[in-house]
Amino acid sequence: MPELSTTAQAENAQKVMVAAVRYTEEHKTPAYQLIEKHHLEKGHRSAQMPKVGRFTFDDLVEGQDMTQEQTVNIQTVELTVKEVGAKIILADVLLDQNGTTSLMTIVGRQAGDGFARKKDNDVTALYGTLNGGTAFGGAADSFNVANAAAVIMRAHGGGATGAREPFDATYINMHPHQYFPLLRSASVVGGANFNPPERMQTEQLANFYRFSLNGVKFYEDGNITIDSSGDATGVIAARDAMVALEAKEFGLERERDASMRSWELNWVARYNVFELDDSHGAPLLYDAAVPNDTTD
Repeated sequence: MPELSTTAQAENAQKVMVAAVRYTEEHKTPAYQLIEKHHLEKGHRSAQMPKVGRFTFDDLVEGQDMTQEQTVNIQTVELTVKEVGAKIILADVLLDQNGTTSLMTIVGRQAGDGFARKKDNDVTALYGTLNGGTAFGGAADSFNVANAAAVIMRAHGGGATGAREPFDATYINMHPHQYFPLLRSASVVGGANFNPPERMQTEQLANFYRFSLNGVKFYEDGNITIDSSGDATGVIAARDAMVALEAKEFGLERERDASMRSWELNWVARYNVFELDDSHGAPLLYDAAVPNDTTD
């Protein structure tokens, strides 16, 4: 008789799985953790996000009225959540052979890992759309010390002749392979802080933090896709460049299939991710070839 044969046993097993899923998902989503979060009100499927245009300030002349009027220009972006999920079939024979708690923990971790990849991939898919789709760097370019400094200065300084407004970049997120040219250079060691900020050391992002340079935190994310040419698109951005709208936390409903001698585990969440401010980030297109571990 399988160990999930009673309702109480099934509920306890479900709690074990859900706990494993949530822990794993929270600790394997650097791209998702780096963006803004908003929660959707219960009973709603979408939310309106206002965006206000820039204002300029002018010098004034004493005793003269201000004549440069500016109208508040509000653009509203509608964000709609989507459903994501997975159906996992758990056979009685596996429960009999492996034991409930240990198997449920493993299944929960694997489900959490899959959900984490989905959430992270949803975010990284937005990287290439920022800055009007114009990337810093280029195919086959190495992300070396000079280029790392250059992308930060381009973000903070804006484009030539005012073509692009500067933005306060707070982080860079790239595939681990892309950091190899930078980290192998001794010259970066003196100007970088490799220790996570104290307030971050117990957070989920601490596992993905690599160093800080000129006030910008560098993270690595193995979920970023490497294309067929060996390049990958990371990002330099402010936190408000992208946003996640969350409606339903990842949850589990179980259903018994007696004829199949198995349990059907249905995992569902409702959320979505969006580009919120195109001008507050830019793609980083650089080489992501597998590092040569025999390099002198």
